[in-house]
Amino acid sequence: MVSLEPDEHILITDEARYYGTKGKLYLTNKKIAFEYEKGIIFKGKYSPVNIPLERISEVDIIGVSLLRKIIINLVRDQSSFSIPRYEFKVNNPETWKAKIDVAKSSPIDRISKEREVIIKEIVKVKCTYCGMLFEQTLSRCPNCGGLVIR
Repeated sequence: MVSLEPDEHILITDEARYYGTKGKLYLTNKKIAFEYEKGIIFKGKYSPVNIPLERISEVDIIGVSLLRKIIINLVRDQSSFSIPRYEFKVNNPETWKAKIDVAKSSPIDRISKEREVIIKEIVKVKCTYCGMLFEQTLSRCPNCGGLVIR
């Protein structure tokens, strides 16, 4: 079984083929992982494919009938040296595509990219002369020019 982080859970799993090699494909709330089970070169179990959801740019289905498979294209950037496209043969590619699209677009409890949000409180006061609301930091009303009485 694929290794999971404490706040990670499996959304869907199925038998799959990755470029002709049998294994198990996992979709979690953070990544797509493939574990080899049998193959010509790879005899042991390990996870050679580990795709973070934020790296996925597009998911498609290609092929006809029994040859249908999902295609996962990755976002290209300067730090990526890996294959930009992955192909997996699964039993129900439509279900996988839908689940991947939902997992990618839904707000996930991922804290990998923290952003600082600065909240500025703006207090407004009402002009005693014309009734317009304006920021408390101003000394005169921007509408009528009346002095602020504090």
